[in-house]
This record gives sequence, structure tokens and C-alpha cells, in this order.
Amino acid sequence: MNLRARIICCSVLALGALTSAAGVVCSIAVPHTGWLPPQPAPGSVYVLRDCGGSVAVYDAASSGSPLRVTTIETKTLPQADRELLGQGLSVSSEEELLTLLEDLGS
Repeated sequence: MNLRARIICCSVLALGALTSAAGVVCSIAVPHTGWLPPQPAPGSVYVLRDCGGSVAVYDAASSGSPLRVTTIETKTLPQADRELLGQGLSVSSEEELLTLLEDLGS
């Protein structure tokens, strides 16, 4: 195998490992301290939360792993946005989700 093919294979494997690691970090159970994640608002489809320093999209009906971890770093956001993400920002539609992600990423 030539060098270029090796580099591409290693890059793909590394990207897969990073994606898997992000999912694991975000799905690790919180130690039983009586704390429960915030419940999404009724009618919500998605919930935006902080996941390892990045904005993540969760299914509002599930408290499992995120559907998607974005490249939007929460440390770059204003304090008010970080607080909203800490509480879980309920989203009621795909259109609203895309609008919020665009706003947070700009």
C-alpha cells in the first residue's frame, strides 16, 4: 500500500475513533447524586446540550447518546447561551434546530 493510501486509512480510522469517543463521553452515566437531566418541554423534538465542550443535538424522547455532536465549542458562546445549554435547550422542529445551530455557530 502506498503512503497516500496509508495516510487516508489512518485518517478515516482516527476520525471514527474520535466520533466514537465523543459518543461514549456524552453517554456516560452521571453518578447517582440525585441529579437528573432537565426534562424537555412538551412537544419538543430535539434538545441542545453541552457535550464535552461542544453543542450536541439529542432526541427529546430519549436521554441516551446524542444524535449529533457539532463542532460548535461552548466556550466560545456567550454566558447566557452556555446556561441555556446547561439546562437543555428544547427545540420543536427541524427548521428551528437548523436556525439555532446557525445562530450558535456564527
